[in-house]
Amino acid sequence: MILALGLFSLAIATSQGLAAEEAILSDPIFLGISGFDGRPIAIGSKNGRIARHPEGASADSSKAYLSAHLRKFREDPEYPCRFPAHFRYFKKVFGSAPAVTCQAETKVKLGGPVGQTFVVDLNPSRILEVRLMYASHGKDLPSRWGHLMLHLVVCPGAMPVGPECRKATDSHIVVSFRGQVDDPKVDNWKGVTGQYRLLPYFFRLPKSIREYTYEQGRTLTSYAIRLSAEQKDFFVERLLESFWAYDSGYNFLTRNCSTEIQDLLGTIALDQPQRKPYSRNYTPDRVLKSLLDSGILDQNPDQLIFFESAEKQVENFLREAGYPGGAAQYLEASPEERKAGLGSKALAQEKVRLAEDLALARAERKLQKQRLSAIQERLKTDPRAKDDLPWAWQQFPGRRTGSGYGVPLRGDPTYQDDEFKNVR
Repeated sequence: MILALGLFSLAIATSQGLAAEEAILSDPIFLGISGFDGRPIAIGSKNGRIARHPEGASADSSKAYLSAHLRKFREDPEYPCRFPAHFRYFKKVFGSAPAVTCQAETKVKLGGPVGQTFVVDLNPSRILEVRLMYASHGKDLPSRWGHLMLHLVVCPGAMPVGPECRKATDSHIVVSFRGQVDDPKVDNWKGVTGQYRLLPYFFRLPKSIREYTYEQGRTLTSYAIRLSAEQKDFFVERLLESFWAYDSGYNFLTRNCSTEIQDLLGTIALDQPQRKPYSRNYTPDRVLKSLLDSGILDQNPDQLIFFESAEKQVENFLREAGYPGGAAQYLEASPEERKAGLGSKALAQEKVRLAEDLALARAERKLQKQRLSAIQERLKTDPRAKDDLPWAWQQFPGRRTGSGYGVPLRGDPTYQDDEFKNVR
């Protein structure tokens, strides 16, 4: 009788467990964090985020993916740190979870040429807020509809976490989902057929400001995302997972900067029933409008962070300083002509420096295009010329190649210990 009751209880528990798993498989939040959201990805791939599989293998179905993660969730004491966002999700679904005894390594080395890498701590407790950053329309085809990024307000050093962190822009991080273009020029066919890899790139805010406002003449607007403390931590944990375990195929039409950020925000919005739902969009400008309409972005002018394009900042100044054609005329002049035109006048030196920084940035951009054209020619006869691409160092920026899976633990052979000293 006792055995029969035990088997009956086991059957009920098993049935309940299976029911819970079936419910998870249809949960949009799980489908979002796992990558099985039903959208087209790269050619020949069912899940564009296969690197998130905890056993380092491709999961051809959401059921196999869930099975592998639940096994780790229940049995592996390292799982809470290897996949912190997944662990938080399963804990909320089941109402309980194994005790956390591990320590995740939240410091990450961010991309740059040899000797120019830097380390930042993505510990959620050191991040004041997560913001959405929009770059206005650019002149090139890929940027014609704008660009969406994430803006993390990271508090530096011993600074208390608070509003003052917004002013410490040198410590802020920008997360940009981009196609890993390994050609001198973008191949549009590769872009629409998923033949470029889509990766989250992490940059310091000053670099992004220079790239967009100086080199490309675009304006940046940063909106605070309305998140509770728990939602903010979950969001940052997902970004930390993405840094170590994200791997997808870029598709100009269906999987791009807009869709990835929309998916990240979508799983948060599902947990905010008071928010107006937003429709699915595929271009940055439409996604931004939809998010603004949904109420998830704070549009209070006092909460906006705005970076005007360098051209607009100096346009009127240059016209008054003797360049009736404004910034366009100034940028066409030679360095000697620019120096003679502004250096002989009693002008605001801050504006003079800004104008010259703009000219320098445009000259560097022009020089890079010339270098890319030269590499394009060399590639016709020498495949090794691809090693000279300026972004060759960006192959999986900051990723480790050792054993393990997901986010590394403290003590994992990922970086040299001295690289973690004096983290800003």
